[in-house]
Amino acid sequence: MATQDIDICCRFSTDNLLRIQTALDGLNPVHRMTNNIPLDLTEENCCSLKTLYLNTDLGQLDCLGEVLGLGDFDEVKNLSEIIELDGFKCRILQLEALITAKKSMGRPKDIETIKQLEVIQKQRS
Repeated sequence: MATQDIDICCRFSTDNLLRIQTALDGLNPVHRMTNNIPLDLTEENCCSLKTLYLNTDLGQLDCLGEVLGLGDFDEVKNLSEIIELDGFKCRILQLEALITAKKSMGRPKDIETIKQLEVIQKQRS
C-alpha cells in the first residue's frame, strides 16, 4: 500500500528536536495540523511536544515520541532492524512489530494493511 508520509520515532529531548529542526533547514517545514505554521522550535516549546506532524518541500514527515502498541524510542529501536536504502543505513520496524503497531491503531486502512503484512509474514516463514 502506498503511504503519503514518512513516520520516524525519535527521542523528544530538546537537543534532539533542535537537531531535527536543523536537519530540516531549507525544506520549509510547517506544522501540518495547525494551519501550516512554520516550524520554530525553541528550548521552551520543545518540552511540551510529544509529536510533530510536518509538511516539508519533500513531503510529509511525522515525528513520534512513541509508537502505539510498541512504546517509546528505546522500545521501538529494540524492535527494529537495519537495512540499506540508496547507500544509507537506516532502521525500520521488524515486520512483526509493524503488524503489532497497525493492530493497535485499528483504523480501517490499517486493517487492510495488516492483511497484506500477514501474507508477507507467512511467505517469509
